[in-house]
Amino acid sequence: MILGGTSGIMNAAQNELGLIGLIKAFQVDVSKAQSLVTFLDRIDFEHSDVEGLVNAIVSFNPKTFIDHTANDYETYMSLNLAIFFVTRVLLVTS
Repeated sequence: MILGGTSGIMNAAQNELGLIGLIKAFQVDVSKAQSLVTFLDRIDFEHSDVEGLVNAIVSFNPKTFIDHTANDYETYMSLNLAIFFVTRVLLVTS
């Protein structure tokens, strides 16, 4: 399973890893709570056979440390929260 927020890097990873086995890729905006919950439910019901996860979730925000805002911080924390719960669901369903 490959999880990413944009199609470019995610599709490249899917193409490369697809050479060695079956790969499912999902484009999900995990920074939005409802999108994350919907995706977690989908994993739980449709993909209980997942054997691995490639985390392609990233937030690229080229600013100096001093220029980051509270909103930028929240974005980073939402990504950490998402990968935590995705991993947890995968462990439970496997």
